[in-house]
Amino acid sequence: MKLVRAQNFKLLTRLVAEHPKLLLFGLGSLLIVSLINLSIPSLIKDFVGTIPQANSLTPALKFSAILIILFILQGLFGYFRILYFNQLGLSIITKMRKQIFDAIIAKKIQFFETAKTGDLISRLNTDTQLLQEVICSKLSVAIRYAVQVVGGIALMFFISFKLSLLIIVALPILVISSMFLAKKLKALSLQIQTNMGLASSLAEESFTGIRVIKVFPNQSLINNSFHQLINTINELSLKRSKISAFFQSFISFLLYSLIILFLLAGIYLANHQELDYPNLTAFVLYSILVAVSFSFLVATIDELTKGLAATKRILEILNDTEDSKQQTITVTSDSISSIEVQNLNFKYESRDQLVIKNLNFKLNVSTIYSLTGPSGVGKSTLINLILGFNNPTSGEIIFHGSRNLSSNVIDYISYVPQNPTIFDFSIKENLLLANNSATTEDLWDVLTHVRLAEFVNSLPEGLETICGSRGLELSGGQQQKLAIARALLKNVPILILDEATSALDSDSEANILNYLQSIKSSKIILLVSHRLSAIKACDQLLLLNYDQRIIAGTHEEMIQKSDYYQFLINHQAV
Repeated sequence: MKLVRAQNFKLLTRLVAEHPKLLLFGLGSLLIVSLINLSIPSLIKDFVGTIPQANSLTPALKFSAILIILFILQGLFGYFRILYFNQLGLSIITKMRKQIFDAIIAKKIQFFETAKTGDLISRLNTDTQLLQEVICSKLSVAIRYAVQVVGGIALMFFISFKLSLLIIVALPILVISSMFLAKKLKALSLQIQTNMGLASSLAEESFTGIRVIKVFPNQSLINNSFHQLINTINELSLKRSKISAFFQSFISFLLYSLIILFLLAGIYLANHQELDYPNLTAFVLYSILVAVSFSFLVATIDELTKGLAATKRILEILNDTEDSKQQTITVTSDSISSIEVQNLNFKYESRDQLVIKNLNFKLNVSTIYSLTGPSGVGKSTLINLILGFNNPTSGEIIFHGSRNLSSNVIDYISYVPQNPTIFDFSIKENLLLANNSATTEDLWDVLTHVRLAEFVNSLPEGLETICGSRGLELSGGQQQKLAIARALLKNVPILILDEATSALDSDSEANILNYLQSIKSSKIILLVSHRLSAIKACDQLLLLNYDQRIIAGTHEEMIQKSDYYQFLINHQAV
């Protein structure tokens, strides 16, 4: 726990220190405002001391003029304090949001298999917003009131050491209770924000899958799950509010009780000629200033605990130093002659059973392969292993080339998943994701190859047409065509299409398969498919069975080799 607190403080210190000018100007303005507040009781003391000798309004007018000047300066530097700390907070959070997003995007695929999307979004938005509030306002307020508390207590000791000894009695109670209750508040804040992340994740999943929810009758399951999370958040928030209310009320009670003791003790000292009334007035004013500042400081600490809890959740993302790069392989810079799978075994960390067992096969260049087999035999897992998203438990996948260069697997593979991801960008930007240096002519070429060029050309904004959230402005078939066009634009030696033509009509599918035949001479192409039309158009069929054996051959050969394959054909399962 101490290590976590140290990391939180270290992160805040590092972030703030990256903007020294804003920090310096902000602290300078804050210090001036605090000094003005601390000077006022002393000025009042001097003025009170002149009242018995005053025979005119001149001292009062002079005193009022001084106060007006101080209040003007206080307002001016208060403006600068708020301005500079807001600029500081905005600069830090802008950079931090970029760093968090980059850190999440860079993580391994395994991270996303367990992480909840809504929780990640909550960390990116809600948690950084809380941290922004801490830096923009709460931090400067806390420093300001801390300066006034320390400065006020120091001046109280200067005025009357005896009277100030009461502070020594009360201070341990104030500090210990503040630390204890602040710890409780921070723990509850962390629980609240964690549950908020879970609620955000469930809401995001529900809104994304609204069609599924509408189709099935048990909508109350989703509703009840969300309601339960919100109820938990409400219970934790109420508990936090009770502690916060007690925290602030208890501290205020102690402080104002202390003021009464100061006043009574001060009158006693004044009656015994150990303290004059102007100094007693200043002492009481300083005690009020300290009490008010400490009360506000306590309230600010309450808010700071939320920011520190948010900082902890942010650090969980930024401090994950696990290597996020894909596996490194040795390949050719411009061509790969084959991919060889040798004695491949794989199991997920959460399971004991192997998903891939002692698998062996080879993919050669200039050949289009179709990978098929029953659901659940590990086809998608195998693809993830080839892509480098997962590492084998044992065995290896060897990429053969004519020259040796170290590179990431994914740099040599283009991939279209079962459910293509189309971003809420323009058609052009979705394509350029694969190749940022592609020309407009290149874009039209790949769109032509997948028979999407005519459609795009008919749109008023052409390539600049926005695809909508998750590509919903396009039909399912158009999304698949765009995803295939993007994969082709990357123009790398290996092309993997996972059920990439499932939403296409027969003519569109045949056109794409014919084009793949025309470019296969320099590529290894692997299609995962259950459609007979796609399988028959491939040069080689790889059938993965439950026994983890690969049976290879053409469509005609497979009918003779595999009873299971013949069974699939007869029952139209492919």
